Amino acid sequence: MRYCGRKLEVKCSAYLQSWPQNGLSRIVFDIGRKLPWDAETNTYGTTPVRSADVYVFCLFAATDRGAADVLDMDQWEFYVVPAAQIDTALGDRKAVGLKALRSICEAAAYAELRDRIDAAVVRASPP
Repeated sequence: MRYCGRKLEVKCSAYLQSWPQNGLSRIVFDIGRKLPWDAETNTYGTTPVRSADVYVFCLFAATDRGAADVLDMDQWEFYVVPAAQIDTALGDRKAVGLKALRSICEAAAYAELRDRIDAAVVRASPP
């Protein structure tokens, strides 16, 4: 998705899943570099990259199945991180867990999300 001329990638995770669980899911987001695809030529590049300028990590943080409501935005946490910050802090890592993500970014509430994205877009490297 594009926003203000920058590429955004949105990733979601949750402790609770729709299937029976023995425990809560471990929160991990894929941040690995991938071969870029060029829509104009319908070909893949040869050097893996993080294709977005800004990443938005969304966590449905509810842990009580009885009280969980995905439409209740107070049960969500959002982490907005420019790709350059991921590169600097996490290097070539292919995945990031919640602890590492929280070490480079504070959680935002839904009401703060647009402001956080706007700020990250400004900090993102030029397209």
